[in-house]
Amino acid sequence: MRFFFLIILVNSFLSSCTSGSHEELFFNDVIESASKSSISGYVNLYDEGTFPMEDKSGMQIKIEELSSFSATTDKNGYFTLKDVPFGTYTLIYEKTGYGTYKKYQHKHYTSSTFITHSPSLGKKSTTQINNITAKVEGDFIALSFTTNYIGAENNKFYYIRYFLSSSPSVSDSFYSYYSPTLMIQKHNNALILTKSDLLNRGFHSGEKLYIKIYGDSYFSNVYDDPFLGKKIFPNLNRISFADSYFIVP
Repeated sequence: MRFFFLIILVNSFLSSCTSGSHEELFFNDVIESASKSSISGYVNLYDEGTFPMEDKSGMQIKIEELSSFSATTDKNGYFTLKDVPFGTYTLIYEKTGYGTYKKYQHKHYTSSTFITHSPSLGKKSTTQINNITAKVEGDFIALSFTTNYIGAENNKFYYIRYFLSSSPSVSDSFYSYYSPTLMIQKHNNALILTKSDLLNRGFHSGEKLYIKIYGDSYFSNVYDDPFLGKKIFPNLNRISFADSYFIVP
C-alpha cells in the first residue's frame, strides 16, 4: 500500500511539472506575440519629373536597426514588414535608380502599424550641370550654365537645385542656403537672383558668394538627418563640374 501511494505522489508531481512547463511556454508565446506586429504602407514612385510610375514594385523597405527585417513593394506600391518587435526605428527605402530615402523616429508600439503618409519618391536626376557663369546687373545676378540632359527627350522641363556659401567649398553638404527644386525649361539655361532675395536670406551687400548648381528631381527624396543635423539630398546629380561666384549688390 505504501509503495502504491508513493507511485501516485510521483505521478502527481510529474504531472504538475509538465502542466507548469506547458503553461509557461504558452505564457511566453503570448508575451512574445503581444510585443511584435506588422508595419505596412504604400510608396508612390515617379520618374525625374511628375510622371507617376504605373508599376511601383521593387522598392525595398528595411529597418536600419534590425537588418534581418525587409519587405519589397508590389505593383501597387504596398509592402508589409511582418512580426517586427515593438520599438522606434528608422525605415530605409531603396531601389536601383532612386535616391535612398530614410524615415526616422517611426514609432511601432501597437498591434499593427500602418504608415498613413505614403512617401512620393522620384528617380535620381540625369541632368548634369557643366559651366556656370554669374554676371551682376544692377540689383540682379544673371546666372547661365550649360547642361548635359540625358533624360526623356519628350520632357520639356528639367529640375535643378542650387547652393550658396561664402566659402569656395560650397556643395550640397556645405552651404549657407539651399534653394527649393526649380523647374527650368529645356534649352533655357538661365536663372536670375535678386538682391532683395539674397538680403532676406541673411547675406549682405558686398559679400562674396559662391554658388553650385546640381541637377535634381521634382520628387527629390529629401529628408532631415537628426544625427548629422542637416538635410540629405539623395537625387542630386553630383556630376557638376563647376561653380561660380559673385558679389552681392
